[in-house]
Amino acid sequence: MNIFKTTFLAALSILFIGCSSTSEETVTEMYGSLKDGDATKLFRVVTEPKARELTLNAFKKCSVNKALYKTDDFRLAKDCFIEMYGKMNVKNIKVTQTSETEAYAVVTFENNSKNITNKEYLRKLKGKWLIIRYQ
Repeated sequence: MNIFKTTFLAALSILFIGCSSTSEETVTEMYGSLKDGDATKLFRVVTEPKARELTLNAFKKCSVNKALYKTDDFRLAKDCFIEMYGKMNVKNIKVTQTSETEAYAVVTFENNSKNITNKEYLRKLKGKWLIIRYQ
């Protein structure tokens, strides 16, 4: 498993595939991609440090036999994301734009019978909204 190779490929995918046009679409796409286990789609809407954080967290908590994946980090990420977020149900997304290039979103969702609220911070970089971190 080479997480650095995965995040490098993810960063490259951002260059070649467009990002969401609004901050709300970006947040919706991030949560949808986590639920679907779509690492490529996820990496289009988050910054590289955020991608690394989400992926490492999923790898740490995932119960699959990681040795079976050898060097297929994207398949491992998919299975781990689905294990962690596959039953997630987003209930509400409220985006507040604080400037031309910055916003935050309060996201309420249910995952594994727990109600959770996250605050996601977004920044518009080169005309595209990306999630930079959460609280």
